[in-house]
Amino acid sequence: MPDYSPPYIIGRALTLTTSVACVGGDVLEVSGSGTVRPVVPSASPSQKVVGIAASDTPVSGRVTVYGFGPVHESVADGTVTAGDQVCTATNAGRQVRTLAPSSTPGD
Repeated sequence: MPDYSPPYIIGRALTLTTSVACVGGDVLEVSGSGTVRPVVPSASPSQKVVGIAASDTPVSGRVTVYGFGPVHESVADGTVTAGDQVCTATNAGRQVRTLAPSSTPGD
């Protein structure tokens, strides 16, 4: 079996592109493939949060993000859009698939 290490692990920083300007200390969420934006407070908590901005960054700038958890690269079973929640795949040779939306958080 081959060895595996996640590209980014807990406590490490990663660099992503901002789709909206942010300031250092903003909580950031996935906004697209390789992009993040500050979380907009709402009644429903974001399930796309990835970390905290290290510095003020303009739109389309590169921001250092102090990650909340590891980032993994996997083989998808079908289309997975940036920010989708994933679960285990059902087909051999694949690792993850998009999790069907739920009306109840935590389901």
